Amino acid sequence: MRALSAEQIGLVRGSFDSIAPQAAAFVDRFYGRLFSLRPDLRALFRRPLKDQGRMLASALAAVVASLEHIDVIAPALRELGGRHAAYGVREEDYADVGDALLWTLEAALGAAFGAELRRAWTDAYGVIADTMKAGAAAVAPQRRVS
Repeated sequence: MRALSAEQIGLVRGSFDSIAPQAAAFVDRFYGRLFSLRPDLRALFRRPLKDQGRMLASALAAVVASLEHIDVIAPALRELGGRHAAYGVREEDYADVGDALLWTLEAALGAAFGAELRRAWTDAYGVIADTMKAGAAAVAPQRRVS
């Protein structure tokens, strides 16, 4: 698992702290963007979007708070990736989620979302998504057997 630099972690954490007070609006904007990019993904969400949004905001806060010790939360991320795979999320869906996340961050942070911050978030999302995809891959053979 690749590690993020202390500078990247600081950038991600600082920018997240500035959007956290508007978490509900942030996740609403994120899902709006995601479903405009990929309307078919909406069918994968089994819970009401409000509930899903609260879970996303909580999970994102926990991951951002733990970035310097990503290995500690990696098992939970792999388990989440396995659950997502069971719901029908495919590896290629992670790219669209990442695009929607970056777009939403840029919309929320405006000019503050410069190249360095974009790179830090891109790398952080890459670590998270790769870990989740590894969890999905681990359950894929089990799904074929069932």
